[in-house]
Amino acid sequence: MVQSDELQQILAELQQARERLARAEGLITLGHVAAQAAHKLNSYLAVIQGYAQLLLEEDLDDETKATIRKMDEEAQKAAQVVAQLAALAKETRPRENA
Repeated sequence: MVQSDELQQILAELQQARERLARAEGLITLGHVAAQAAHKLNSYLAVIQGYAQLLLEEDLDDETKATIRKMDEEAQKAAQVVAQLAALAKETRPRENA
């Protein structure tokens, strides 16, 4: 028969395992949200950059072209942040063979 101390230890270990599982599930959920956000943001940034490139082919004054180039540069910086977000999402995905 399991003694009371042993039972308490087993229950404590079970509670710790539940807490670890809850944290892991939270990280997985965060990873899914980050992946979805990265995908959507990449789509928006691709459109912005595409329009910027099209506008730069137009006959525009130098000041306007400089503004468009700055817009494109900032969109590229945002794309780098999104790439980091996507990498974070990939890190939080569970391994298939784990």
